[in-house]
Amino acid sequence: MGMLLAEACGALVAGVAGLAAYSLIVGRLAERRVPAIGKFIHVADARLHYVAMGSGPPVVLVHGLTGQLREFTYALADRLALDHRVIVVDRPGSGYSTWLRKGERSIAGQAKVLRDFLRVLGLWRPLVAGHSLGGALSLKLAIDYPEAVGALALICPLTQPLDEAPAMFEALVIPSAVRRAVIAQVLAVPVGQWQRQAILQAVFAPDAAPADYGTRGGALLKDRAKVFRTASSEVLAVQAEMAGIAAHYPSVKTPVSILFGRDDAVLDPRLHGAVTADSLPRADFTLVEGGHMIPITHPDRVAEWLRQAGRRFRQESDTAQDRTRNFM
Repeated sequence: MGMLLAEACGALVAGVAGLAAYSLIVGRLAERRVPAIGKFIHVADARLHYVAMGSGPPVVLVHGLTGQLREFTYALADRLALDHRVIVVDRPGSGYSTWLRKGERSIAGQAKVLRDFLRVLGLWRPLVAGHSLGGALSLKLAIDYPEAVGALALICPLTQPLDEAPAMFEALVIPSAVRRAVIAQVLAVPVGQWQRQAILQAVFAPDAAPADYGTRGGALLKDRAKVFRTASSEVLAVQAEMAGIAAHYPSVKTPVSILFGRDDAVLDPRLHGAVTADSLPRADFTLVEGGHMIPITHPDRVAEWLRQAGRRFRQESDTAQDRTRNFM
């Protein structure tokens, strides 16, 4: 019996080691196939990977959960760069951006990093466009640092507290840091590869994921243990912080435009779009055809909506300046 138990334990250890090695190899192969394409910059708590292109009014694009900047450079950024200065950034812990030291790895902590990033690049009150979880981060930025943001344009944003994570993200709810690290290093990569098509179908529905989304869209970078660790931490941060963020909406003075795909299968357009717009003093809400990933599946429509949001903001700013001059 003792020998059988020892053999079973040995087999288990070997299996775990094998899966961990497999995850490491797959992650390195993913980085070879999808390398960093931008520049790196240091802020107080993070080393950020970003891409800047074009000229004109500045627009900062902020991606969502498990994402990275290629989700915008896939199609949307090039279209906007025809008449805007477009800055696309990997959030800390995502893509090729990293935290430099232990810090507040929360939505609030990321908002501070994004504020510092805007300062270092010399961006004065830009239009900040957040997709999905990037929408929650953009709202937190406007709440905590209103002087840093000119206007918000939120694309299929997470804006309200969630009692439960969306079905495709339930596996990320892991309160134990130790358990999270073990699952990330041993199981997350092979299980993620096995479930990839089903997850993509659910996230993109009713639209189809493009065939080159893995490379050109950067999805292969999800085959890394650190992506699972980051995403799990962020899901827990959402559960802890979203109620407090939403409570501040009535006092947000920043102009906010919200765009949703009518058939979004990840976040409810009514709750995260219409209800939120009603609670913000200066907000508008637009529904279009499509699902959660419209920056990739409908880039022309999203680019034109962003242009309109930027024009409204600039017109309001010009009007306010004229009133100030007349008063003086």
